[in-house]
Amino acid sequence: MTGTLLDVFEISGRGCVVLVDVEEGDCRTGDRLIIGSIDYPISGIDRPRYMPETLQRIAEGWRPPLGLLLKGAEKNALAGFVGQPCSATIESAK
Repeated sequence: MTGTLLDVFEISGRGCVVLVDVEEGDCRTGDRLIIGSIDYPISGIDRPRYMPETLQRIAEGWRPPLGLLLKGAEKNALAGFVGQPCSATIESAK
């Protein structure tokens, strides 16, 4: 999966979450997100439930951003990458 890093935040008790605007592809828990020269295991993916209006936009081709919980990541280390196009790539864990 390739995309643009939109935001970075922390959830108390859970860890660091990044929002990625997906350009192509998909990812799943266990894959690794590469940001800059560092990669992080994806330990969770947020695919929220949507209202009917949002579902219509999805049917028309819009892709909502993904929220990815990253193991071992810290908000301060990733904040400088926010807004950079194509800065996020997903590769399957080996």
